[in-house]
Amino acid sequence: MIRTKIIATIGPAIDDYKKLLEICKYADIIRFNFSHDTEKHFERLKILREIEKRLNKKIVAMADLEGPKIRTGNKKPINLIASNEYDISILEIDKKEFYEILNAGDILLIDDGKLELKMKTERTFKPLNDYLLMPHKTVSIKGKDYNIKGLTKRDLENLEKIMERDFDAIAMSFVKTREDVKELKAIAKDKIIISKIETLSAIRNIDSIIEESDGIMIARGDLALAINEEKVPTFQRKIIKKCREMEKPVIVATQMLDSMIKNPNPTRAEINDVYSTVLDGPDALMLSGETAAGLFPIDAIKTLYKTIKEAEKYAKYEETREKDKKDKIAKSAIEIAKTLKTSIIAPTKHGTTPRKIAKQRPQFQFYVVTDVKKTFNYLHFFYGISPAFFDYEPVFKKAEKIKKIFNLKKALFVFGYPPGNHNTNTIIYL
Repeated sequence: MIRTKIIATIGPAIDDYKKLLEICKYADIIRFNFSHDTEKHFERLKILREIEKRLNKKIVAMADLEGPKIRTGNKKPINLIASNEYDISILEIDKKEFYEILNAGDILLIDDGKLELKMKTERTFKPLNDYLLMPHKTVSIKGKDYNIKGLTKRDLENLEKIMERDFDAIAMSFVKTREDVKELKAIAKDKIIISKIETLSAIRNIDSIIEESDGIMIARGDLALAINEEKVPTFQRKIIKKCREMEKPVIVATQMLDSMIKNPNPTRAEINDVYSTVLDGPDALMLSGETAAGLFPIDAIKTLYKTIKEAEKYAKYEETREKDKKDKIAKSAIEIAKTLKTSIIAPTKHGTTPRKIAKQRPQFQFYVVTDVKKTFNYLHFFYGISPAFFDYEPVFKKAEKIKKIFNLKKALFVFGYPPGNHNTNTIIYL
């Protein structure tokens, strides 16, 4: 078993029941991208729940909202030549928020950066490369964020349907401030909220966004359009470290094995990227197009799994600072478990103790029991945690039953007493 969690994106490539079943053997979380196939997702969710029962394994369903993207309005392809100058109207962008921040000298990144345009004046541009621009492609202005509300009309419509279904988590795109997160939390009160870091404003407000969110996703593709691409690895490491310190799960996403959308084997650079990212210490890695629309989705997730497994053999994670006595007890429990060569079980209501242990990045998987559904779902995002849903109180009377869930004869129990007090103050070997 690996300790770093895997997230796979669902889509046409794994709509086949057998393929999705195979994907779920490796994935802890399935992402539903609400930029595409909105109505189809609700059928997919039903199938996912059937597979869950068949595998006897909880699979967290995460709805990923599209967010405030600006797109070109062209209905037909436009052939743009680098030596020519064009009027901005050819792109048919009808959003006032775009023109409010557009200036001469700006660099426009179209279709996720595949096309670059330089504004010569506020109305004219020159392409920096030849490109056949297909309809409705994304538009970013390098180094600038649009002044658009966090949740769009489309997001709110999708949210209404999402809240009626059995989704466990919601990812919010293009988060800029903690107020954006609060807006979603007010609507999705019982859901796990993951904030996607892909704007310049999010980088500036990262501490307060982490604090307000249940978890963070480093969306490297869009982030590289907002900041200089060579800075993305630096921010990736900084955000991972901050999330560990603040005991929030952090996901690294985008282009992990991008070439496997079309090819059965990854590039060596992609393998190195996955391997190095695992050494940074994230809680989870995510596949996007590789599983949603790729030709080799099962090969992609198997490649991700075996690369994570190899990297974890040699991972030596930086120690985090001790904020309180709960951190000291969590560290002590890990050392005792290593000395006794035994497993850790952390009974919990709110997830306090398991989060303290996961933060230390132990070199082994550990087990958690909880009788709170949201806590059970949430802990699937964290490094190293294998959770079970079980009415565990009183711990001492039910210790044998708890160990039996995980096929253990002996275990080091670590928890807070009395139950539900957000504390970590008890270690006992049973």
